[in-house]
Amino acid sequence: DSVKETPIYGNMHDAAYDLVERFDSAVHCRLIADVPVGVFLSGGVDSALVAASIVRTISRVKTFTVGFSDTAKYYEERPQAAMVAKYLDTDHHELEITPSDVRDALEGVFCGLDEPFADSSAISHNLLYSAFPSEGSLGTVIVRTEAPCLPARATPEGD
Repeated sequence: DSVKETPIYGNMHDAAYDLVERFDSAVHCRLIADVPVGVFLSGGVDSALVAASIVRTISRVKTFTVGFSDTAKYYEERPQAAMVAKYLDTDHHELEITPSDVRDALEGVFCGLDEPFADSSAISHNLLYSAFPSEGSLGTVIVRTEAPCLPARATPEGD
């Protein structure tokens, strides 16, 4: 049980270098997979940083973005995600979801969950997997610093 000491940096360059190195390490250990790895790109900073980290290791990463039809511009992240994808030169895919798509998917989403799940992204992720069946063997990348580093794996059909 060793306690890591907080590093003290002599300058900003060393601190920035160490931050990128630690971040990349947290992302890269999750790239151990028996399937190709894809990134859900929301257009926000966190998913952009994860995608950028992966691009440093894997060429031509597949990125996926979900948007909703008739959404106020405030909630529309597809343009930002597309800019990030273009900058990182990823193989980018977008999906537009309608209210009827969500309504039609609810039963399947709820039946597919084995425990209560309070994150509405389950609906958009389910629709994304359905819209791109040829990409269905992609592993997902979830980066949480408190989570153990577990490999991505393909989920057999029916699970």
